Amino acid sequence: MAFPQIICDSHPRWVALYQYAASLVMENLDSTEYRPGWLPNMTCMPGIGRTWQWDSCFMAVYAKYLNGMVAPMNNLDNLYSLQREDGYISMAYDIADGKPAFGERINPPLFAWCEWEYYRFSGDLERVKRVLGGLIKYFNWLKDHRRRENGLYFFEDTGSSGMDNSPRSGYPAKHLDGSDLCWVDLICQQLLSARCIARLAHAAGNEAVQKTFETEAAGLAELITQHHYRDNAGFYFDVFYPTGNALANKTVAGFWPLLSQAADPRQTAALLKHLNDPDEFNTPHPVPSLSRDDPNYVPGGGYWLGGVWPPAFYMVVKGLDVNGFPGIARDLSARHLDMMCQVLENPAYNSIWECYSPEYPTPATRGKTPDEAGVLVRDRFVGWGALGPVAMFIEDILGLDFCGAENTVFWRISQTGRHGIADFNFAGKTVSLICGGRAPANKTIVVVKTDKAFTLALLVDGRSDNEYHRFEVPAGGGEFLI
Repeated sequence: MAFPQIICDSHPRWVALYQYAASLVMENLDSTEYRPGWLPNMTCMPGIGRTWQWDSCFMAVYAKYLNGMVAPMNNLDNLYSLQREDGYISMAYDIADGKPAFGERINPPLFAWCEWEYYRFSGDLERVKRVLGGLIKYFNWLKDHRRRENGLYFFEDTGSSGMDNSPRSGYPAKHLDGSDLCWVDLICQQLLSARCIARLAHAAGNEAVQKTFETEAAGLAELITQHHYRDNAGFYFDVFYPTGNALANKTVAGFWPLLSQAADPRQTAALLKHLNDPDEFNTPHPVPSLSRDDPNYVPGGGYWLGGVWPPAFYMVVKGLDVNGFPGIARDLSARHLDMMCQVLENPAYNSIWECYSPEYPTPATRGKTPDEAGVLVRDRFVGWGALGPVAMFIEDILGLDFCGAENTVFWRISQTGRHGIADFNFAGKTVSLICGGRAPANKTIVVVKTDKAFTLALLVDGRSDNEYHRFEVPAGGGEFLI
């Protein structure tokens, strides 16, 4: 067993970054000795005996591309094994005793999204049937315990949201009540969960659950637009409870309505303006966690006071993808990989880091206070640091979408040189897909090797038809010209 080979002749530095990230993942597998029955665990910090919820979700996103060298869903299964009977799952656990590490805090609830993406990739319907009940219980626990009377949601504090020192609220908040805020990211994450639970229920043939969660999604989308969107600013904000006044800060949390599809086309266009504005989120290393025009913004990163965080970056890129902007998603991904390469190639840094400066090709600093300003974040950090070098490289740079549920590979070809992926394990088969660049008469040739048949859908960017052309690939493979 080995990692798949990524080919991208026009960007050898990105390939080297991918190879380094994949090797670092193997060094960050955690021991199974903490707890009987504990599955091999991916981690951002080996040896500390603790596992986090939202880190685990984002690790699952890229680990599915690593040919089973790491089991992508082990972390989630470990967390499910600790789920309380009432549905609660903590933001983090001390593995040895299985107790919550930070009281009854939550983390961004992304399990249902990860399970839907994994089902699309693997086609593993038995897993869907096994986990669906726990996903519903967790959704309902959040609905019962983290929702205010107006129907909006709250994190206990910024640490619970994952955005530790963001100026959104106190860290930690007094009484863990969310500082009287209603948090735009949490309600969008609940909306995303509702949509994904409905899709998973449909796949499992459970029409009643599907309809229930489609109704949940419709209600949440209406609340997000009604309460969190400000038309005069064209942006989504946290709001105070019960006044409804918007918090002044523009943070990366305001882009969750893209991925959850709460934003309509007009609101999406408004968000794109903020994303493209060099005085806000279009920094040299794009998509800072805090808008550049905020008085709390730190050019060196300052953790969540401007730092470019791979999970938040990935959320924005996927939001662009689902709303029909693959070109913008690809360009952002390319800029992210370029900046990561500059940091990796600098002997002073020479690693993958927890987060990055939005202004300079350096890791981010820890914070804003004098004792934090010169301290860098954690290095060798592939908890979610591998999202760019692995997931975004495959999905957005190469344009590959592996859908095991349909036994289909969708390939949106945008590169002009030789590129693709070789010896890749996908839904019970091993495939290689190599695009050799443009052939004569503006044709594109794709060479496929596979041990089992599947459908290949090809779209070449820039062609006037802008549609996928489907080919039935037999066992053994073949050459396909479009």
